[in-house]
Amino acid sequence: MPQEANHTPINSSREGEDIFRRGSVTLTGQDRQALTLRVGTTPEQTVTLRADGTAACTCGAQGVAGCPHIVAATLKAEEDGTLRGLRKEQEQALGQDMLLALSRAIPGGESVRITVTLRLLDDGRAGLGLQIGQERMYAVRDIAELLTCYTRGQTLELSPKFTYRPAGMRFSKDDEALLAMLMSHVPLREEGSDEKPEPENSAPETPGARPASDGRFLMLSGAFLQSVMRFLENRSFLLITGNQRLPQQGVRTVELSLCFSVSLEGDAIFVRADGAEDLKLITPDGRYVFLDGKVARLHGAQARVCRLLAARGRAFRFDGGDAEETLSTLLPALATVGTVLPSAGLNRRLLNDPLKARVYVDMADGDVEARVELHYGDKVLFLFRPEGTENEKPAVAPDGQSGLLLRDGRAETELLDFFSDAGFVVREGRIVLHRAREILSFCTQGVTELGKLAEVYVSESFRRIRPRRFNARAAFRMRGGRLVFTLLEESEPINELLPVLQAVKERQQYVRLKTGEFLDLRDMAALAPVAQELLDAAGLDDPHAEPDARELSFGAYRAAYMLSMLRMAGGEVEATEEVEHASRALTERAEEAEDFIPARLLRKLAPYQKRGTGWILSLYEARMGGILADEMGLGKTVQVIAALSAAKKKNGAMKNIVVTPTSLVYHWLAEFKRFDDGLTVRLITGVREERVRQIEEVLKDPGVDVVLTSYPLLRRDIALLRDTPFRFAILDEAQFVKNSQSIGAAAAKELNAQVRIALTGTPMENHTGELWSIFDFVLPGYLGTQAAFLRRYGGSERAEELRERIRPFLMRRLKKEVLADLPAKREQSLYAAMTPEQELVYNQLLQTLRQHVGEALASGSLPRARMQVLSVLLKLRQVCCHPKLFLPDYEGTSGKLELLVQTVQQAVAGQRRMLVFSQFVGMLQIIRKRLSREGVKTLYLDGSTKPELRQELCDRFNGGEGQVFLISLKAGGTGLNLTGADLVIHYDPWWNPAVEDQATDRAHRIGQTRDVDVLRLIAQGTIEEKVTDLSKRKRAVFDRVVLAGEAALDSLTEEDIRNLFF
Repeated sequence: MPQEANHTPINSSREGEDIFRRGSVTLTGQDRQALTLRVGTTPEQTVTLRADGTAACTCGAQGVAGCPHIVAATLKAEEDGTLRGLRKEQEQALGQDMLLALSRAIPGGESVRITVTLRLLDDGRAGLGLQIGQERMYAVRDIAELLTCYTRGQTLELSPKFTYRPAGMRFSKDDEALLAMLMSHVPLREEGSDEKPEPENSAPETPGARPASDGRFLMLSGAFLQSVMRFLENRSFLLITGNQRLPQQGVRTVELSLCFSVSLEGDAIFVRADGAEDLKLITPDGRYVFLDGKVARLHGAQARVCRLLAARGRAFRFDGGDAEETLSTLLPALATVGTVLPSAGLNRRLLNDPLKARVYVDMADGDVEARVELHYGDKVLFLFRPEGTENEKPAVAPDGQSGLLLRDGRAETELLDFFSDAGFVVREGRIVLHRAREILSFCTQGVTELGKLAEVYVSESFRRIRPRRFNARAAFRMRGGRLVFTLLEESEPINELLPVLQAVKERQQYVRLKTGEFLDLRDMAALAPVAQELLDAAGLDDPHAEPDARELSFGAYRAAYMLSMLRMAGGEVEATEEVEHASRALTERAEEAEDFIPARLLRKLAPYQKRGTGWILSLYEARMGGILADEMGLGKTVQVIAALSAAKKKNGAMKNIVVTPTSLVYHWLAEFKRFDDGLTVRLITGVREERVRQIEEVLKDPGVDVVLTSYPLLRRDIALLRDTPFRFAILDEAQFVKNSQSIGAAAAKELNAQVRIALTGTPMENHTGELWSIFDFVLPGYLGTQAAFLRRYGGSERAEELRERIRPFLMRRLKKEVLADLPAKREQSLYAAMTPEQELVYNQLLQTLRQHVGEALASGSLPRARMQVLSVLLKLRQVCCHPKLFLPDYEGTSGKLELLVQTVQQAVAGQRRMLVFSQFVGMLQIIRKRLSREGVKTLYLDGSTKPELRQELCDRFNGGEGQVFLISLKAGGTGLNLTGADLVIHYDPWWNPAVEDQATDRAHRIGQTRDVDVLRLIAQGTIEEKVTDLSKRKRAVFDRVVLAGEAALDSLTEEDIRNLFF
């Protein structure tokens, strides 16, 4: 078979149109369901167009996308009207069926009724017959045919005088319920089939097989018979048995008067049953029977007994064995289903003293031990004979013969079942309970339940293990610079602290100590989340703590969070003044920082920047790390420079290291010179040999204060830097280490620094795991393991708790809060209509890609669907920007590009200067060429721009050169100061609002003197609109975690994906 060419949606559409115009399509067949057309290509193909809108081609394609043959056939069928006619017929047929379906619920139709006949055959089988009619009833010759006509709305002639017409007749609700029950067991006739009822001797019923028939009666068996009998319990019917025709008013539940005569001859017990002689079983299980002209229902025990009596006779016997034990079991059991009549001789030997059970409970080697005594009058029996205990002498009847103790078998069985269900086991003649959980259950509930069956006596040792209420208070104190935690009960630390915390964490109601004692922890339930945090922290800070330890030791930096966490949970907390001081240290010490900031630099700092500098210094004093997450444009760089200067002034010279993206190293170098040229800074750059020499010189030179390098070079040079002691390790744009598994993140975490500080305006861009990775740098272990952190905080349900936890170590301020005089920022979305050529490309691509995403979702693989979405969105967004990004041969234009040109021209005419951001370098190049043709002067920056040229370009633009600065979002969205612009245009929107905000704040920042307008260009009616809506919904989550700012974007949910594409 020749191999078909690969067809894109666009090519398939064009090729299909060409085939149609050549007249190569012919209609070859038509029915109510589909059209068949021959497509005269090489090779020839046959296309089927179905009434439900689906299509198939012999080339293997399903649906229009990607198949020119289906495109051509569809155009042909639409032109000659056959497709429209097919769909019209389908819609008309559906309309008629809908009226028929609804007519059954519409009052006014003629009422017809059904009567039921149950026939009992001599061979034990049962048959079902139906009659329907109005005044006079007519027999249904074939029940399957009636059900078929009822379901499909077809008429059925029952006699020349009566025809059942579903369209104008209706059944009562009870009759419809009967038909529904029958349809669950009787297959309908195939459409157009002349199939006749199965003959009488057909094979037995199998699942899905048609029940056999005997004339007009449908033979019943198995589940079908049971269903019919249950239905007849509340319905009148006619019973036919032999020559009798007996009307029945439903089926009543009865209790038969069974009588069991019991005698004892030697060692044998004889039993004869009376009262079931005339009984006839209808169902094999004895549940439904025919007796005295009536159909009756028996309860379970009588049904089982009657089934045996009917099948195997009325007399039975028990030979040999222990007659006393047999009678103790047999007589009570027979009494539950009938009357028991012992013979005179047997009755004289029976002893009928009532049972009084006694249970003695004690402790033995940590196990619960029970001794069970059964008292029948003066006779005592042991369910489990203890060692050294002998059986008592046999009982004697009043006439001097050996007596037969009629034991209470039911009560003894209940007692045995209790011990079995409670978990007791027999060991060396003792009955014991060993497992802690089962002992606890027995202590709390079992003893009470056992008291309903027997007299219970417990020892003092057992009383001591029964649960006591436990309500302790948390206590913190400082020792050797460490935070020490205990749980106090009546002012004394409890033992086995770890097992108790573990039980509280797991929300267990009780915990068993090594002493065997149980603690009732229900009053501690509110502290379950806190216990989890304490255990996680202990695993990191105090990994060698023993299970029976009375205290846990933590790093002092956990003081603030642990105190607030316990108090928020409502726990009673006792903390020494030293602990309270440690929890307030970050805020109190921050106020002392101004004394050490150089005066010249201090004058340049805004009040909020002074507080930020003080906060960094307080972290240094406490030897803790933190994240400075001020909104972009608030001067994080100068706050760090001030902190480095203050620390040097207060504590003397010591090296620091600053790591930045490659594009920002020269920016940092310029900022150091600008704000404090008293700090000696050395930039690490060049090839490997040069960097090795530079690092060696820097490390030997005591006069160097700051080592400045980039993330790529840190990865390569970490072996040379890891052993150097630094005062501060500063990561700028710390989102570069948000992937905890990256080489860059691993290298940064190897730096040996007294304090680690991360700078970022976006500590979370996509999910909370990125926040964990940054915290794993600044405070290793503080948020626990990544797996535990994601389990707890991966969603947004615990956002408030997470915010409280990170609050002492994350500082974030917003421009609207601290810069009252900052010019306004106005945001607006502009919608561009796509050009006709662009829209055609977009729609054909969307149809194909939507199918791929749908298949991924249908397969149940959400991760696979997410990968499909990333790929699909890229292609669709490229077409929205300009189809040439997706189709290099595309010659048309783009609606959004035309809107941009118009907007730029108006802005230039208004003497405005602007930044244009795009994620696609190819798009920026298209814009650059187009604006150049329009006479607009531009500057350009993308990832290929050398780092040393970036600052030069910024200075040129801020100095007045160029009207438009075209910038790649990834390369220029951070670290640039472009206050020379007062208009920011985002050419292509994305669902991460933090990235857009970062880019916008290149212009809307300190130093800006004019209002800034922000425009987002959106292709109308496309995926871009849905992406923008998703961005707005996601943005709100961020404010709940990081005091104010960016959305903690969890991974796309299935609902998000469906909202984007369907």
